[in-house]
Amino acid sequence: MRIFLSTTAKKISLTFLSAFFTILSVQAEENKHDLHQQLMREAYQFVASKIQPLQTASTSGVKTNIDIAPFDKRLRIPACPSSFQFSTQADVSSQANVTVKATCDGSPWYLYFVAKVTRSQKIVVAKYSLSPDTIITEDQLAYADINVQLNRQTLHYEKQDVIGTKVKRRLRAGQPITANNLCFVCKGDNVTIMSGSKMLNVKTLGAALQDGKLGDTISVTNQRSGKRIRARVTGIGEVIVGS
Repeated sequence: MRIFLSTTAKKISLTFLSAFFTILSVQAEENKHDLHQQLMREAYQFVASKIQPLQTASTSGVKTNIDIAPFDKRLRIPACPSSFQFSTQADVSSQANVTVKATCDGSPWYLYFVAKVTRSQKIVVAKYSLSPDTIITEDQLAYADINVQLNRQTLHYEKQDVIGTKVKRRLRAGQPITANNLCFVCKGDNVTIMSGSKMLNVKTLGAALQDGKLGDTISVTNQRSGKRIRARVTGIGEVIVGS
């Protein structure tokens, strides 16, 4: 038995089939998108579990950002019954670029990708260009976020920590204020020399024979005795002997 369709019926059938396959195609794309999103989400969680908080002189305000580039839209990702599995090198806790392998149980499929980990923190920077021998005031300072992983110098995190210090080397606008840029005691400065114990604290005046930042031990001259002694810098214009 043969069935003959009219021209109109044929057009309707073709239209229906075209719409049906279009729906299937859209659903396939949506499923692919969902799997991509699942992989991205689980990859982010895995990397976040592997990295450790950055240890700095001030850990407050450290922001960690994990960036995983979107996977190629043409990539066919298998549907995993539970979740994807991830593995990486033994210790990636402090790496900036983390290479990760993703797999799916029961499938030969695997994928390598790189997660970029950036840690930034608010630090003190020069608001303007500052010349050597400038005494730093609050209006000359600003805050800025920097990638602290790339820094190997001693930074300052609060303005009050550097106000009153003297610029040792020229600073550009926006340049981080580091210990090497400053002297809390500069050569030729008058200083307060403290000595003694917790029970008895003696203060006298002196002159610095060397530049020094916080914690440095420098040579100073005792103004009263004229003797040259070694003392540790404890603050702006202050040193301590025997402690």
